[in-house]
Amino acid sequence: MNSVEQNNITEEEAELYDRQIRLWGANVQKALRNLKILVIGLKGVAAEISKNLILSGVKSITMMDPEKVVEGDINSQYFFYPEDVGQNRAQASLKAAQILNPNVVVRADMSSPLDKSISYYSNFDVICVTNQSPEVIICLNDICKLYKIKFFNGDSFGMFGYIFEDLNETEHVNPQEQVSFQTALNHKWTPNTSIKKRKYEDPSYLIFKILIDFYVIHDRKPSRNTYEHDSLTLTKLRKAILNKFNVEEDILPMEYLSNVYGEFGPTCSIIGAMIAQQVVKSLSDDFVSPHNLYFFNHLRCQLTGITVSGELISQKKEIIINSENVVELEV
Repeated sequence: MNSVEQNNITEEEAELYDRQIRLWGANVQKALRNLKILVIGLKGVAAEISKNLILSGVKSITMMDPEKVVEGDINSQYFFYPEDVGQNRAQASLKAAQILNPNVVVRADMSSPLDKSISYYSNFDVICVTNQSPEVIICLNDICKLYKIKFFNGDSFGMFGYIFEDLNETEHVNPQEQVSFQTALNHKWTPNTSIKKRKYEDPSYLIFKILIDFYVIHDRKPSRNTYEHDSLTLTKLRKAILNKFNVEEDILPMEYLSNVYGEFGPTCSIIGAMIAQQVVKSLSDDFVSPHNLYFFNHLRCQLTGITVSGELISQKKEIIINSENVVELEV
């Protein structure tokens, strides 16, 4: 109890968060209680992120989403009720999220992330982005670099999911590994040349690339409602990716792309929980991030990670969030 008091945690907080203080220590809990978080894209993954971070005892969490709840959202986003269909996603999530922990300030923002000024994002310590186009993800990542904000991005595609993190600091990450989402998309993945090890080759990065390219083309994820059309696009993208990386077809069988449609609740839970865990772990002085890009491979039932690295070359890059907000960023 003395160590708890020394870290300015009240007796009420010590009792409420006793189990997690024993897990990650009073210093991390103190850091959590000062943490201001923005979660963007209130579908299944974002609900899991928000739930875990609210329960952990952060200072505040703002949930942002301009879209309305549709019937399909109810199956994977547990903040929603059937009567919420047609309501704004962030607003519909607010009541259930706040009940989780009255000590946390929970807000709903019905704006689009592109409608905010760049300076708006400087109000947060951590930004978690889900269910957004690659263009928006890259833009928000650049803004986080500008203000040294911890950036986490992840999403689920049916039974497949990924997580990207950019801590924008030097304490816990090798500077060579502080790369942007844009760099992650241009990672030079190479297959294992050993014939014996080929059957163990994990093609998750290739799946990730295919799904991101699909989003770029259609401005959405693959859907069961347009299965025939989407499966043709995925087949073409698979062929293009295999040719680009000079990979044999047996490395990436089509069955890997057969379950990447819509949202699957368990996958959302895995990806969202992992992101929330990484947010908490990044507050520890002992934390060293082993990777910056993770994948959940549904056919292998495993979470794997790779380290995307790049040269930190100083150059000017414009961040254009809308016509009235343009700044130059040193990257």
